[in-house]
Amino acid sequence: MLDAERELLAAGAAALPVLVSILDGTARNGFGVAYRDLGLPLRCAIEVASRLGPQAKPLEELLVAELASGSRPAASALGYLGSLKASSVVALAACLDSHDEELAAEAAAALIRCDETDHAAVVRATGQSAQAAKHIALVQQHLHRKPLSHS
Repeated sequence: MLDAERELLAAGAAALPVLVSILDGTARNGFGVAYRDLGLPLRCAIEVASRLGPQAKPLEELLVAELASGSRPAASALGYLGSLKASSVVALAACLDSHDEELAAEAAAALIRCDETDHAAVVRATGQSAQAAKHIALVQQHLHRKPLSHS
């Protein structure tokens, strides 16, 4: 799998059709089983999308579909796209109040990285839920923390 990830990363935007086929379930093995249903290929595709950053922008809707099933890696990958569609912001904002603390933190990080904390859906979520507000505040503090000086 690592070799496949390296190969896809090296291909950059040219790897998008392969990633789409894994994410949408059309890529299948010799037995007709969708690679996405095998687990690891799906996780690797999402990881590659994350590492491709803005080049993976065409995958945004597929990543949001994974987010809807509670995928923490998909939430993280959305944060590296550089910008988000309004529907993606709404989907991430809905995760801020999740009982899955890691999903909520990844959603908060994605919203912060894409500078979407002032979006109406995020403001509404944080205004209605102390838990959502806590996630945004904690992740903002973590992401903006300066490295320790080793002088």
